[in-house]
Amino acid sequence: MRYDFERGRAWSGTVIKGENGGEYGDRWCVLRMAGPRTLSVASSLERAGLEVWTPIEIRRTKRQRGNEFVERPAPILPTFVFARARHLPAIISAMSDPTRDHPPFSVFRYNGRAPLLADTEIERLREVERRLAPKPKARHRSAAPLEEGQRLRMMEGGFAGISGVVRKSDGRYTLVGFGGWMEIQIDTFVLREDMANGVVQVALGSAVE
Repeated sequence: MRYDFERGRAWSGTVIKGENGGEYGDRWCVLRMAGPRTLSVASSLERAGLEVWTPIEIRRTKRQRGNEFVERPAPILPTFVFARARHLPAIISAMSDPTRDHPPFSVFRYNGRAPLLADTEIERLREVERRLAPKPKARHRSAAPLEEGQRLRMMEGGFAGISGVVRKSDGRYTLVGFGGWMEIQIDTFVLREDMANGVVQVALGSAVE
């Protein structure tokens, strides 16, 4: 669907009227600008109260000096910002206002008309943005360490029924030795204690390393 710039009289309030009389103000128009201005245009229009969006990813770059890295937002589609079509009157007014505070931009046109995108088309780009978003760092759970020399009896898995001794333990991992012939490392937080007879009954709730 497209908005015909030559039929400016088709505007009705803040809703765009299509050639068939339908309303499509909730669709998206495409704004174009120089690549380095992509985020500044989006931020400027958003501060002005317009609903705009451009897909963003976080890029990790090294500082010019030193070995530190910094994370900065960057446009996935440089030179493209999407705005709700109902804002076109305000957008066109801002473009023609010599005192405008926005960085330079324009409305993308094809054959004199502005292509309008549906939410489903924008959602495809949102999915790309979600896929490129940095994954949250896994937080390693911790627990009170066991005492070195503490006897353990494995209650589950392939080691069920085998007894071992804690070689070392901290809040993250516990190293368990079995008769000098094998040692395994277990996440400390998965250990469950039963102090009957001074032996810790161990149930493995996660993978053993």
